[in-house]
Amino acid sequence: MLGDLMLDEFIWGTVSRIAPEAPVPVVDIQRESHRLGGAGNVVNNARSIGATAIPVSVVGSDSAAERLNAYLKEQGISTAGVVVDDSRPTTTKTRVIAHNQLVVRTDRESRKPLASDIEDSVLERFASLAAECDAIIISDYDKGVLTPRVLDRAITFATERGIPVCVDPRSDIFRTTVARLSLRRIITRRLVQRPA
Repeated sequence: MLGDLMLDEFIWGTVSRIAPEAPVPVVDIQRESHRLGGAGNVVNNARSIGATAIPVSVVGSDSAAERLNAYLKEQGISTAGVVVDDSRPTTTKTRVIAHNQLVVRTDRESRKPLASDIEDSVLERFASLAAECDAIIISDYDKGVLTPRVLDRAITFATERGIPVCVDPRSDIFRTTVARLSLRRIITRRLVQRPA
């Protein structure tokens, strides 16, 4: 699985008062929970049907990355494809929930494209892991991991070896890459992909 790995964070609590400084609820936190988000859902879904899924993605050098990597290890999921980029945060979606209702969501992320040295690391790890795969799933949440270069090289790598590529696109990069490579072995849930 190549794509935008994220950490979903949930803060659960109750509301019994309104803040004095603004008309907003004050949430008394009762508990917190975390799970894989974004392309991590693909990993969990693949595992739920008995497949082995190895994520290839980028995280920051922060506590969210530590939580995400710890979760992967606890679940027996390889972290060999997870690249650390000190210049960006680990994408984290935090949801504050009170009385089973979403109060607010905060996003900590960078949408900027990867630097070329990080792209190199992603492509190196992808090539070493994908060579033994039965299929490649590309899961895009438009968070910068799937740059045109990463996408182009990954799809070319897979198609040259006859490995099917399944795509869940969010950005326009896919349309231009698919057209440019004249691909016919792309499976996508959201878009009909045809060569130009």
